[in-house]
Amino acid sequence: MHAKNYVASSMNLLYLLICLYVCLGNDESSFSYKNLVVFHSLHASCISVFAFEETDYHIVNTPATWGEAAATCKRLNFGDLVTIESMDEYLDLIDLLASAGAVKGQTYWTDGAYSSSSWKWASTGGKMPPGLGRRWLRGHPVNSASNKVLLSYQTKFVTFPETQKHRFICKNPRPTVAVPC
Repeated sequence: MHAKNYVASSMNLLYLLICLYVCLGNDESSFSYKNLVVFHSLHASCISVFAFEETDYHIVNTPATWGEAAATCKRLNFGDLVTIESMDEYLDLIDLLASAGAVKGQTYWTDGAYSSSSWKWASTGGKMPPGLGRRWLRGHPVNSASNKVLLSYQTKFVTFPETQKHRFICKNPRPTVAVPC
């Protein structure tokens, strides 16, 4: 029993070290014990993970372009950039951002992209739910294929060019496990 706990603790520590290394702007594929340096001034909230119902949300506070953010979600097995499927999920995300220490106006990339005259989720092709369509900040959305959707904490959705760097949220549904009877 103690050996299992030790292995789990070691894996958690390794995961934390890799996350810290990546948050400092390095690529985890180049990670090795030889080049790991401990930074005493590192901000502790690089990545916040929240489990909600059957989904894990990873709030990443390291700014990235939309493409970098999407690739990071995949590379770290955090799923895709967040898609928001209902008003309830939107409100829950606002609560999660508050728990993660977000301040009013901070922006987070979502999976939203402009395609074929409408805003859709890039990973699924699904349209944003109708209730969310009324959650745009005045002057948004700016309909352009180069703009992507951000969730602005305590305000509404906004659009900015995908080349700008912002924080981001990854969404990773947990698989359901069928238990035989």
